Amino acid sequence: MSFFALLSHPLGRVARARAAALPVLAWAVFAVFVAAVARTHTTPVFDALTKGLGAVSLPLVAFALFGLVCPEGTIAGAARPLLFVGAPHARARVAVLLGLVGTTALVGAALGAAVVLVAHGPADPPLGRDVAVSAGVSALGGAAYAVYYALGAALFGASGRGTFLVLDLVLGGLGAGAILTPRGHVRALFGGAHVVDLSARGSSIVLALMLVVFGALALARSSTRE
Repeated sequence: MSFFALLSHPLGRVARARAAALPVLAWAVFAVFVAAVARTHTTPVFDALTKGLGAVSLPLVAFALFGLVCPEGTIAGAARPLLFVGAPHARARVAVLLGLVGTTALVGAALGAAVVLVAHGPADPPLGRDVAVSAGVSALGGAAYAVYYALGAALFGASGRGTFLVLDLVLGGLGAGAILTPRGHVRALFGGAHVVDLSARGSSIVLALMLVVFGALALARSSTRE
């Protein structure tokens, strides 16, 4: 079985979701609602991105998408149906993780662009630039959240995703612990407070490293839990 055929398993779960997709839709609508309200503010795009999308919707949309792709609660569990059709264990887990990361990045990018389109005001930078930057940051942040939750589930089972969500809320403030979770880095890239002494560029590098390191750790840990 080709790798692209394996990818159709996680992507198909998202495409076929109906009632289970309502949390994704709800948090997306929340982000757009905050953007609409922020149009009356002096810094509408900044407020919409930092207070609505980055602080609430992006982590919770990623959380909900993990549940759609991995209803079993873990990457290894979601990959199990592929084993029944002859897929190697490692390739099956990689396909599920890549499907999760790709879906979350695409949804994040679309949401980031939508928020800017709704909130953008005459005093903001050029619309095209704002849309591109917001979409890029949201895609990177969404992908980082995907592997972050995958690592939590790999370490602690089905409850690990929720545990890591709480850790993101607790540690993702302004202290040194914020380095280890996506929240503070996404906030910095949206123009908010930086994580300790890191620049915005530094936060983008950390998010990219999370993709690689957390993803690899999640896959490695998943293999030991089979």
